[in-house]
Amino acid sequence: MIFRGRRERDLDDELQAHMRLAEQDRIRNGEAPDHAARAARREFGNITLVKETAREVWGWAWLDSLIQDLRFASRNFARHPGATAIIILTLAAGIGANTAVFSILDAVLLRQLPYKDPDRLVSVLDLQKDAGGRAMFFDLYSDYENWKKNSKTFEGFAASTWAGGTHRIMVGTGQAKAVAALPVTADYFTVLGVPAALGRTFDISDKDRGCAIVLSQEFWRGLVAGGEGQASLIGKALRLDDRDCTVVGVMPPGFAVYPSVASMLWELMPTPARPDRFGIFVTGRLKPGVSLQAAETELLALHRQLHQHDQWGAVMEPRVYDLQSEYTWLTGHNLRLTLVVLFCAVSAVLLICCANVSNLLVGQSLVRRREMAIRAAIGSGRARLVRQLLTEHLLLSAGAALAGVALAIGGVYYFRAANPIELPPATVVRVDARILGFTVLLSIVTTVLFGLAPAWKASRTDLNTGLSAGGRSSSQDIGRRRFGSFLVVAEIALTMVLLAGAGLLIRSVGKFAAAPLGFQPEGLIATHIQLPPRTYAKPEDRLRFFDDLLRRLRGSREAE
Repeated sequence: MIFRGRRERDLDDELQAHMRLAEQDRIRNGEAPDHAARAARREFGNITLVKETAREVWGWAWLDSLIQDLRFASRNFARHPGATAIIILTLAAGIGANTAVFSILDAVLLRQLPYKDPDRLVSVLDLQKDAGGRAMFFDLYSDYENWKKNSKTFEGFAASTWAGGTHRIMVGTGQAKAVAALPVTADYFTVLGVPAALGRTFDISDKDRGCAIVLSQEFWRGLVAGGEGQASLIGKALRLDDRDCTVVGVMPPGFAVYPSVASMLWELMPTPARPDRFGIFVTGRLKPGVSLQAAETELLALHRQLHQHDQWGAVMEPRVYDLQSEYTWLTGHNLRLTLVVLFCAVSAVLLICCANVSNLLVGQSLVRRREMAIRAAIGSGRARLVRQLLTEHLLLSAGAALAGVALAIGGVYYFRAANPIELPPATVVRVDARILGFTVLLSIVTTVLFGLAPAWKASRTDLNTGLSAGGRSSSQDIGRRRFGSFLVVAEIALTMVLLAGAGLLIRSVGKFAAAPLGFQPEGLIATHIQLPPRTYAKPEDRLRFFDDLLRRLRGSREAE
């Protein structure tokens, strides 16, 4: 490629030399110079084809052809800017809608959990024996200790709980505020395989040092006002619920504990006074090669051994679930169905866009019929014509993909800001490299959908009809018109399917919104009040607070 210009000049010189030698041979045989020149050129054949054959010997001929096709396509688009803009904007609408919806679908249903070897992470829940379906309960802390000590199929166990409330009152950093804190065991982050970004995670020795906490990256940045190297809180104490809790570490950005609520910080779970009465959510990491069935069989045997003489063992038994599937299940059937239906709807929109563009390209092929005939007359085969047209279509798809990504980024930004639906905890919808890869694949598929049939039709060139000035009508024109009519019919059919699906979806959403709640929601608000445990330690103190609050609210209402 670097010496391509020199090679082209050498090739031209060599061809001219062969032509001169052939001409001189004919002159020596008695032919006139003019006749000899014409005969030598006629005998030599198509010079363009000879050049292409020579270029194939050099190697990288396909790259030369691609560059030529791209240059020709760019010049052709510049001659028809209006049609080019319409095609790109039409495809960009379909590609952008698919990219935006797929980014939500990927974040909720497809993306793997952000932990080390997530396929080996499982959740353990107790299933009520005589209850059908998924009547699941937290495990007992005593089971967790038993499994951790005696299991042979797991690398480790960890536990968390949010059943007793996860809000703490933080003071000493400005105005008192409630923060979401999740109690976890000391080995939780080790089992998940995620180290701290600053400081460290919990250690078993932290239990002997009082209250210890690990902060989320977002919460930490809010406390220290961001900036690099601001680790000033590591080793310091934050006051939570009238306790001084030492900050031991800060987790990486975007880290979250699934499938619990989004947490601002994690606190070390103390050993309960009654392990056989304290419920926890158990997460485990399987050893390599261990199946869910083998792990469940072992835990069930240990569970029966521990509870052979109590009521819990008689009615409950452990079940092992893939942690990824548990997280997907938490999204809820309605949300999963809505996302799938919405993705099908935008896919139908893309098909309609492809039908529109194909119809437009079929119309353009009538205008370019003479051009295709000339290219075929000078030696371009049908495959070469199809390749040229597909290159043009791929360039259109690339431009539409860039515009579609811009539309998708704007749509995702609006989705995050508006927050129209409640997503699972810590779900981050974004357009990243994974989504861009989907967009590239989608643009290639789009090229095939809207470009292959018009390119194949345009390559079927009748030289006599295409080169004749008055040849306006032919059987090929009738075929193109029939193909265009087919695209219009397909577009109308897809539109009807899309409208029917959208109508059913809107009707379903309306039914969800109109479902009876058992009370009148108009004028009602809900709030959560977290009282400092030491200030309001006695039940009568808490009752006195709420009685006083209700009295003040009634007084303010009467004053209005």
